[in-house]
Amino acid sequence: AAFRKRIGVDRTYRSLDAAGLHVVLLDPIVPTGDTLRYRGWVSDEQLDWLADDLAGVSATTPVILVCHMPLLTAFYQATENATSPAPLNRVVENNREVLAAFADHRLALVLQGHLHVDEMVRWRDTTFVTGGALSGKWWRRGNWHGTGPGFGVLTLRRDRIDWEYRG
Repeated sequence: AAFRKRIGVDRTYRSLDAAGLHVVLLDPIVPTGDTLRYRGWVSDEQLDWLADDLAGVSATTPVILVCHMPLLTAFYQATENATSPAPLNRVVENNREVLAAFADHRLALVLQGHLHVDEMVRWRDTTFVTGGALSGKWWRRGNWHGTGPGFGVLTLRRDRIDWEYRG
C-alpha cells in the first residue's frame, strides 16, 4: 500500500502494448506477517484481470510477462539437489494457474528476478529469464551462486530471444 501510494497507482499490475508486443506486469508479493514475511502468489483479482486483458489480445501477438518472483526456475535443483523444493517466499506458488491463463496466447518471454542469479530456462515455447541484480549478493560485495552484481540486456528478434548478463 505504501509503494502504491508513493508512486501514485491504485494497483501494481498492468499491461501495455509496444512494438507489436503485449507486455503484462503481475505482482506476486503477498505479505504474510509470519516468519517468511511474504509469499509468492498471484491473486484471484489479478488472474481475473489477466483473463479480461488477454481477451483483447490476438493469439498471434507475442506476449512478455514481467513478474518479480520466478514462475519457473531450476535454481534450487542446481544449487541444492534435484528434489529440493523452493521456499514459499522465493517462487510463485500458483505458477501453473498463471501460465495456464496464457494457454491460448503466444507467451514468448517471462522476465523474472528475486533470486539474484543469471538463469535462462526454456519450457515449451516460452523462455524464462531470471535476472541477476545490481545489488549482487544483496548489497554486499561478491557473487551470489556465481552471479555478480549486474544487469541484463535483452535483444528481441523475430525468431529468437538473446539474453546477456553484464556485470
